[in-house]
Amino acid sequence: MSRLYVSFWHISLGNLPQGSFRRRGITADTARAWIDNARAAGELRCVCKEDILAPYGKDARDRHQALCDVLRVHFGITLSLPDFCINDADENGALFFINALDFACVDADNALMVVTCGYSLPEQDGERKGKLRFKVEPSSVKFDVIECL
Repeated sequence: MSRLYVSFWHISLGNLPQGSFRRRGITADTARAWIDNARAAGELRCVCKEDILAPYGKDARDRHQALCDVLRVHFGITLSLPDFCINDADENGALFFINALDFACVDADNALMVVTCGYSLPEQDGERKGKLRFKVEPSSVKFDVIECL
């Protein structure tokens, strides 16, 4: 494998190759090793469906950050929001863009890891004020890899 794409929750039909491919679950330890190896080789590309940098993307950004936090604390997997971005610096300074999900392409050299999770609603003290605050449930985190056959 040359490049490892990592997506939280989403996949696009355009990510999949024509012909045969497989989806398989992997352990958190295997996911951590794959991510660490791809990062060391300069071949880690985290991608996302939503524009987490846009002002209207705050909710998506918060969900990404929450899952990054759970991956770090519970699984020793270090991913952060900058991993999902491209820094295109020019003479006027840095310009950041998201790595769009649509650019991830599974083929003979590239695999896609999709990280999913469920949520829980923590106990509330007294009357609920404001919107519901769901939290990532660490025991629900799953890692699936899609590879070309």
